Parts: sequence; C-alpha cells; structure tokens
Amino acid sequence: MKFKTIEDFVREYQSFVKDWFTYNNWARLEFNSFWHNFLLKITKNNDLEKYNENHESTAQFNTWLKTVLKYFYIDQWRKLQTKSSSLTNKYESLDSDGSEYEKARVYNLRKEVQKAEEDVRIDIDWNEVSKLMDEIENDKFRVIVKLKLFHQKYFPLNNTDYIYIEKMSDLSREKIEEFLLENQKQPFGMKNKDVSSLLGIPEGTISTTYKRVVREFIELPYKKLSA
Repeated sequence: MKFKTIEDFVREYQSFVKDWFTYNNWARLEFNSFWHNFLLKITKNNDLEKYNENHESTAQFNTWLKTVLKYFYIDQWRKLQTKSSSLTNKYESLDSDGSEYEKARVYNLRKEVQKAEEDVRIDIDWNEVSKLMDEIENDKFRVIVKLKLFHQKYFPLNNTDYIYIEKMSDLSREKIEEFLLENQKQPFGMKNKDVSSLLGIPEGTISTTYKRVVREFIELPYKKLSA
C-alpha cells in the first residue's frame, strides 16, 4: 500500500479512520482534533513509509493502521489526562506562596472541603449530573453551563469544550486554562462577566441561558432518572 502524498491518504482513509474512531472512542475525545494531530504525527514521523511495502493487500494495511491508531489514541488520552491532572493539582493544592490571592484561595479551599464533608449525606449522583452536562449537544449551551459550574475536579471541561472556547476566544488551550485558574470563584463556578469575556457573549444573556438550559437539560432529565 503506497501513497504518493498525504492528501492521497486523507482522500482514501479519512472515512475509515472516522469509523474506527467512532467505534473505539471510549475516552470521548473529539474527532477533528484527533484527526488533525494524527495527520501531523504520521507526516512528521513518515509513518506511512514505515509500513512494510511487501504487504500490498488492503486488508493487511488496514490491520496495521488500526494498530497505529490504537496506540496514538492512548497517547492522546494520556496527554489530556496529564494536563488535566496538572491543572487540578494546582487548584487543589493547600500550599500557598504567601500572596493575598493564594492565602484567600487556600482559606476558601479548606472551607470548601469542610462544607463537602458536611454535605456528603445529600443524595445527589454528581457523576450523573456531569454526564448530563456532557450530553448537551449545543456547544454554546453546554459550555455556558460548564463555566457557570466550573470545577476542574468535579465538573471539568472536555476536549470538545476547549475547542469551542478556542474558536470563540482566539486563545490557546494554555491561555484558557490560565484564565480559568485566575477567574474561578470559590468554591466553584465563574461570574457572568468572566464567562462573557471568555466567550464574547453579551453578559446580560448568560444567566437567562444558564437557567433555561439547566432546567431543560439537567434538572428535568435528572428527576426522571431519580423517579
């Protein structure tokens, strides 16, 4: 199996890769980002040239490609986990550099932990709530809700959320994470003005949109699940 250019590979195998990705997407990654990074990887490393040219059959190449995709998928997931863990650890740390901001953050974090211990008896399945958030298909609605309730440990943003915010804000993922750390309220969530600033959406529409989406896509479905 030989391709003259990467465009030949894209033309012939993009749908194949997308089908593989859809079936194997256990970590709920975002396809466009995965596909873009995969093409960069195989171009940079000349992976298509590494395939044994004696294996000319399509079936053999497909099997080889699935193996390459599997290991690349795991690598992408691990990178996201590492980045998420780094941000979580920074937010969750009880260490302070002595600045007023850090002392206030640590104080509020201790209060948050204390309150969480007191409220642990409340019968709410937060994993189910988080799942309902992720199932909101409209990017704008989903991201507004997630930012209003943002907590890197309990209600984190996923890759699709970051891609939408990158598009709306023209910020890199690293800059978005810095913005979240600087503007997250204690113990969780963000102010309307900060959501508006990040997404470029009129501040006056944030609360109305948030309340309507939470009622329709989280509160009502959750009540049905709990009934």
